[in-house]
Amino acid sequence: GLLWAARRSGRFLPERVAGVDLVGDLSTVAAREGVSAFLVGGAAGRAGRVADRLRREARGLKAEAFTLDHRAGEDPKSLWETLERVRPALLFVAYGPRKQELWIAARNVRLASVGVRVALGVGGAFDILAGSLPRAPRILRDHGLEWLWRVFLEPERLPRIVRATIVFPLHVLLHRDAVP
Repeated sequence: GLLWAARRSGRFLPERVAGVDLVGDLSTVAAREGVSAFLVGGAAGRAGRVADRLRREARGLKAEAFTLDHRAGEDPKSLWETLERVRPALLFVAYGPRKQELWIAARNVRLASVGVRVALGVGGAFDILAGSLPRAPRILRDHGLEWLWRVFLEPERLPRIVRATIVFPLHVLLHRDAVP
């Protein structure tokens, strides 16, 4: 949707980058640069499984996960104690769309104070990286239809996908003059 909207407004975005791919790519860079990564969110235990996988795939990556089951609005004291100890440069947050971005924005200054330079909301990437959810087949990803796969696997996501695939494009068409 963003690529299409950019084209409609005369802008250029080179390609879609899925959160799953971005987590892997940034982890590789972090390993090469010698900085640590921290993972928080996702279903119970998934952040830990993803951290294990990233350490295996990005040799030399220092990655830790906060695995205490909690909600996006909660900040257990032990979370901040762990962040203080680890002082990660890179933070992956998987609380789901909107919640993760709001969580990061509300804690931006505090995150910077514990060394976080990049905080990224990664949505359902932990589900795929932990092996709990299969990734869409390549042909669907290549044609921008990963959302169709997600509806098939998780029908409860339909309202969100309708907003992204129908409502958003309608807004772009109706308000195209408003885009600078």
